Order: sequence, then structure tokens, then C-alpha cells
Amino acid sequence: MTGRQNSGSDLVEGGNEQLIKYKVRILYDNMEEMLVVNAPKDYVYQIRMNSEVKKELEEIYAKCGVTLSDALNIFMQQSLNVGGFPFPVVPDQNEARRKEAVRYLTASYRRGLESVREQGGWIPADEAERMLEEDK
Repeated sequence: MTGRQNSGSDLVEGGNEQLIKYKVRILYDNMEEMLVVNAPKDYVYQIRMNSEVKKELEEIYAKCGVTLSDALNIFMQQSLNVGGFPFPVVPDQNEARRKEAVRYLTASYRRGLESVREQGGWIPADEAERMLEEDK
């Protein structure tokens, strides 16, 4: 596994030259801050998987400029960062996405209504279209 670092959710675009910074705080006796990718590698973990699945995953992650090993380190780092899975794990992903979309739209709708109340009411459609064109 290569030692790369990354800042936030940025993915590497330059291959081995750039670093992935997913930070994790590992408490050692001296309380130093460590990165999963830079932590001493003192354990080997093997995964059994279908060779076609492995090949497909390697192609996907190569497009992001990382190896499969790097991607697994990123997954582990994010798991440590959030204290669990770094994404929702549910039986029906489509239903989870639909619920998230409904929550987002409902919140946007409420913000819009609040904005209308704060600004003294609705504006005519042609004025709204003009304002949208000005923002482009």
C-alpha cells in the first residue's frame, strides 16, 4: 500500500505524485496524530473475492487515480472518521435515496417559503426568470 494523503473528499488526479489526507487520530503513548496510510503496517489482512469483481474494482479506482489497496485504506479511514460505515447501509438503497431526496426537497421548500415571508411575498414569474438569467 502506498503512503498517500488527501484533503477532505478530494480524490487524487495525479497518481502517485499527489497524496490522500484522510486523517485519523490514533492515540499512542505520545498522543501523536497518525494517518491510516502512514501508520505502521504490522498486520496483513487477506480478502477472498471473485477475480472479475477485483478487476472491475481496480478499473473503477484507477479512474480516480488510486489502487484498490488505496481505496480500501480510504474506506477504513472514513469508517474511523465517522465511527462506522461511511455511507448508509440499508436493505434497499433506492428507498434510502428516495427518503433523502424527499428530506432535501422538503427542507428546500421550507427555506423557500421562509425566504418569501422575509422578503415580503411572491415576485412575478417574469421577474424571477430575469433574476435567474442574471445569475448565469
